[in-house]
Amino acid sequence: MEFFKKKKTAPVSHMDSLANQIRASAQSPVIFNGADYDSFSAAFGAFTGATIPGTMNMPRPWTLDYYALRERSWQAYTENEMAAQYIDRLRQFVINTGLKLQYEPSSLLEELGITLTEEQKNFVEKEFAVYASCPYASMDGRRDLHAMEDEAYLNCLLAGDLLVILNIENGEIRVQPIDGKNLVTPTDRTVLARVARERGQIIDGVEYDRKGREVAYYVRQDTSFTAQFRNAVTDPFKYERI
Repeated sequence: MEFFKKKKTAPVSHMDSLANQIRASAQSPVIFNGADYDSFSAAFGAFTGATIPGTMNMPRPWTLDYYALRERSWQAYTENEMAAQYIDRLRQFVINTGLKLQYEPSSLLEELGITLTEEQKNFVEKEFAVYASCPYASMDGRRDLHAMEDEAYLNCLLAGDLLVILNIENGEIRVQPIDGKNLVTPTDRTVLARVARERGQIIDGVEYDRKGREVAYYVRQDTSFTAQFRNAVTDPFKYERI
């Protein structure tokens, strides 16, 4: 009496099974459609959302690196002539087109019976023009308002944001622009614990309250080469809450 041993076959993996079904459907005259993939994806336990095999990966939580993206944008502007020309043309059309203050008093003043003559309006415009052209409009006393407007617009185009602080010194407004890359979530645990107790959160250096409102900004101190050369860097982990 002869016994025939049953051949052992290797288990077929999910990927092999899926590939075999795809090849079979490709050889058949029936056009493959996305609904057929529902049965294919059943081998993985659930429908993954892809309708055509090979076009989509498994879903993953995408997170955006804010600081790396802004550096990439600046890199494109400084190294790519096409990108630089495109951005500079936008700056020229918006900032360098002779935009100036045109004083238009609110209709509320007219309702209160307050009217200004054309001479008074011209005086306000000329006074603002003097202020805007003066370097003392900036916090460092080196740039006028027009230069800071150009800087702000460039930062908004490339980096996406710019923190502008209005300081009042001796009754005069001093504008202080701060690059958004200097807004960093502090590593001080006491600060993080305090925000957590108040049911708030800090995202990329911006503190939000429990209602999602911006309440403060955390600006790190200057850690550039020039600051190190001046021995101005005392603590690289020191932040100023604004």
